[in-house]
Amino acid sequence: HKGFSDCKGLAFPELPVLQSNPNQILTEFLATKDEWDSKFGADLALTLKKNIDLLIDTEAKCSSNLSALISAEKSILHVDLHPHNIIVGASKAIVIDVDSLKIAAWPSALGFCFYKLSRQVIALQGTEKTNYSELKDFFEIITSGYGIGEKRVGLCFLGGLTEILRRILIIFEGNLGAQVSPWNQVLVIQIQAISEMHFLYKRVFGYCDN
Repeated sequence: HKGFSDCKGLAFPELPVLQSNPNQILTEFLATKDEWDSKFGADLALTLKKNIDLLIDTEAKCSSNLSALISAEKSILHVDLHPHNIIVGASKAIVIDVDSLKIAAWPSALGFCFYKLSRQVIALQGTEKTNYSELKDFFEIITSGYGIGEKRVGLCFLGGLTEILRRILIIFEGNLGAQVSPWNQVLVIQIQAISEMHFLYKRVFGYCDN
């Protein structure tokens, strides 16, 4: 991420930490619950209904702590850095999807990056065989220029969780009224990501945000 500092001469859009009206979007979407079966199908509708409390709790947590992210240092960062956006060659790695280069709060970009890349490791190696100490070392490398100790871990957890919520709310808002979001196919993945964030930070850092 630090390598993008050379791009300061170019114009990049600023990524909002979260929508300006997250509670309103969530409330309006939850009010359409009776329409979910017909709009999303039975399976996705059931997943949504099972996770209503999780969504409400996540929105409340992210919104109440938003000032910590808004006041965090912002720089040019890749906000969707996952394995499909990294091409690894014999002697170098190339980051693609340059549209995801934004002026962003570092906990949002790095927290989401750490989650996405760690998730891939866990998916490949399994939850029991993954070396969580290596993931902790990876976290220290990518966040070494920001914050210290427990504060850095907590900020990245909040940043990653808020970025997941922001993406979920984009989908929810895109389904209000007669609209149908083109991102509905990834909605289950995004909702699962909330629980995966909690699991990841507990296993790697022993971190619990309660």
